[in-house]
Amino acid sequence: MGAYRIGVDIGGTFTDLVMLDEASGELRQVKLPSTPKDPSLAFMSVVNRVLQQSKVSAGRVSYLIHGTTVATNTIIEGKGAKAALIATEGFRDVLEIARQIRPRLYDIFCEKPKPLIPRRLCYGVPERIDYAGNILQPLDEDAVRTVVRESREQGVEAVAVCLLHSYINPDHEKRVGEIIKEEMPDCFVSLSSELSPEMREYFRASTTVINAILMPIMSRYLDLLETSLAERHHRQSELGRERITEGRSPFRSGKPGIGGKPRRRISGAHPGAGLGGNWGGGRKHCMGGSRRWPARRTSQRRR
Repeated sequence: MGAYRIGVDIGGTFTDLVMLDEASGELRQVKLPSTPKDPSLAFMSVVNRVLQQSKVSAGRVSYLIHGTTVATNTIIEGKGAKAALIATEGFRDVLEIARQIRPRLYDIFCEKPKPLIPRRLCYGVPERIDYAGNILQPLDEDAVRTVVRESREQGVEAVAVCLLHSYINPDHEKRVGEIIKEEMPDCFVSLSSELSPEMREYFRASTTVINAILMPIMSRYLDLLETSLAERHHRQSELGRERITEGRSPFRSGKPGIGGKPRRRISGAHPGAGLGGNWGGGRKHCMGGSRRWPARRTSQRRR
């Protein structure tokens, strides 16, 4: 008896499934209306439908991959989890300042997009690492604990940490992460040095913040899928969290305390087409993972 592979893609209108018979190469397709309030319902419906129609038992499914826009929609709709940002003292406004580029440079009434984390939940802690990774000012751990406790009182579910030059020396960020776990064991922690260890503060901070506000949302979503699969006697282990792909958004999935490197995914137009990539502002080319720096502009004199 051959094995089968299943790919499920949830869109705003329809949820599509493709099942491949690994032995014969035969493809089966199922399309059902999506269920926006609970995307897992449509997910389970298409999986159940294809197994029933093909008379294939769940135990014969060797691989299941899932593409979803849950994270993308969360960002667009502004429904991310409540999170805090911890930055180097003096740089708590990195999200507010953003960058100089604006749609209309001389329009004084132009409004920037609303930051994903409000300023009142952005904190600065005393510490400083220079561009070469040398520690100029030790991390003030007492100040970090004060900030973390205040964040806990504010009811945050996740904390993003983005300290200066942590892509060169991540020691301070890692220690901040440890303190957060000590003070808030159930909190999701997103470290810029793990997620996007690259220069440019705003790009690194915004990527880390996006990851932070998505982690609780995606964790609950994946928990729901795994529970549904387990209840219906499907092979829960085959829905690995590292096999979940998300359209154009990086996220570190999993519950607090689960280790492993963060994964970045970008999905294609068909079910389960995952490609490694980075969300806006990053500098990793999506196919090869190689660095592709923007071409430097040069001015030429008119002859």
